[in-house]
Amino acid sequence: MVEPGPFSRPRRWLDSYDQRVPHSIDYPDVPVYRPVLDRAAADPGLTALRCGEQESTFGELAGRVERLASALAGLGVGSGSSVGIFLPNVPEIVVSYYAVLRTGARAVMLSPALVERELAHTVEDSGFSVLICAGGTLGAALGLADGSGLETLIVAGGGGRAGDGARGAAVLSFEDLLSAGGPGCVEPEIDPGEDVAVLIYTGGTTGLPKAVMLTHYAVVANAMQLGAWVEYGPGDAVLAALPLFHSFGMSAGMNAPLFKGASSVLVRGEGPEELVAGIASGRPKVLVGVPSTIASLVEQPGVTGTELSSLEYCFVGSAPLPQDVRSRFEELSGAALLEGYGLTEAVTAQSANPAGGVNKPGSIGIPFPDVDFMVVDLETGTREVLCEKAGELVIKSPCLMKGYHNRPEDTARALRDGWLHTGDIAWMDYDGYFYVIDRMKDLVIAGAFKAYPAEVEGVLRTHPDIREAAVTGLFDDFRGHSLKAFVVLRPGAELSEEEVLAFLRENLSEHKVPRVVEFRDELPKSDLGKILRRDLE
Repeated sequence: MVEPGPFSRPRRWLDSYDQRVPHSIDYPDVPVYRPVLDRAAADPGLTALRCGEQESTFGELAGRVERLASALAGLGVGSGSSVGIFLPNVPEIVVSYYAVLRTGARAVMLSPALVERELAHTVEDSGFSVLICAGGTLGAALGLADGSGLETLIVAGGGGRAGDGARGAAVLSFEDLLSAGGPGCVEPEIDPGEDVAVLIYTGGTTGLPKAVMLTHYAVVANAMQLGAWVEYGPGDAVLAALPLFHSFGMSAGMNAPLFKGASSVLVRGEGPEELVAGIASGRPKVLVGVPSTIASLVEQPGVTGTELSSLEYCFVGSAPLPQDVRSRFEELSGAALLEGYGLTEAVTAQSANPAGGVNKPGSIGIPFPDVDFMVVDLETGTREVLCEKAGELVIKSPCLMKGYHNRPEDTARALRDGWLHTGDIAWMDYDGYFYVIDRMKDLVIAGAFKAYPAEVEGVLRTHPDIREAAVTGLFDDFRGHSLKAFVVLRPGAELSEEEVLAFLRENLSEHKVPRVVEFRDELPKSDLGKILRRDLE
């Protein structure tokens, strides 16, 4: 049982809320697709999607969703089934997402970067027999072996012909299905608080990825929290500079704006030039991104404030934001950069710096409406620690996952007595703002001292010649536990290992200074651009 500590109640962060943001929200008990279809019924002519030169109104989007849902129902898709969505950021991913949910089935969101072996695991684990893919992802789908359980491939945007075989699976055209329609799709019986809407795979440090089960209620609640945090609505636009298969893109870049009647500007992630062009043409009020995206944007040669002038706010999360990147972005765009924190196990963002309040660089901000954060001791995981003391961050929220699919033991470790144990080490200041130090699993104990790789990375990123850095634990029988740094230099820069170590000794206690520095041309990253420490050796 989690014991409430001296700062659990009252929630001191409420004093820092933007006056416009409610402390609590009345979440509708509806399926995820319902707010979008209702918006289409009320305002069919509003622009819903922008992708390059293409635009779709809410009425057009709803029509395509209903036609595809009818076609999927004709293929036997409905309550109790799952459909894989294996698409990049194109309009078809939005149509597919809402259409699958409209049938009562679950949407299994898949990274377009998956290779055949990884895709085969998701088929076996989540049990979908229908997969919606595109020309760029069709190859991995066609390569699946017989017996995978995959029965039907629906190909969007060309790249395959109806009737082509995929080792036993039928191949159908997305556009042909839309044109043909189906027998109609009755309103499914959905219990929003119990029924799973979405499965999203989250990478683990070891073994195969786990599928997070998110209910309709959790997904709707998170979209409404995000929509309440920043003021926008009909006629505005939001651009997600990250993939929609990921929970951050799905919620902040698609569900939240569409629920409020704003348009979603889609970019495929093909480089900073596409991002700049998307901002210049789509004129978004809000940008949703990660630090690597923001860095690539400000480093893009020739980019000017004129091209970014529509931006007023930028949600950024997933990793720490270097101060120099923040300063350059805010100077260039004039937009407020709102750092936040989230995880797939709670849909996505659960805190951020307030849009109309005090913005504390380096902080993940304050919890969203109806969200409770607490820092508990690392020894028992049950006692709340004092302000400015580090411990594990635990969360209560209407957005918590139902659990990990087919992983009851992992679920039991993560969800305890109504709290989600995040595995992140954090602390809270006296204003109720939170700061994440590192992952518990990455903590390195060197003798009697603790060393946090993220702290060392933060110092390395302040060096003018260092572009990126990652720090991992290092162990050998002679020296015991210590740290190793991986460094990427800025173009044209030159640094020696000793110069890097000397810089660190000036800014860190000796036990935090890595024993080894390795220079790399690049660092391994996830689909969101987050550095993957686990892939470094």
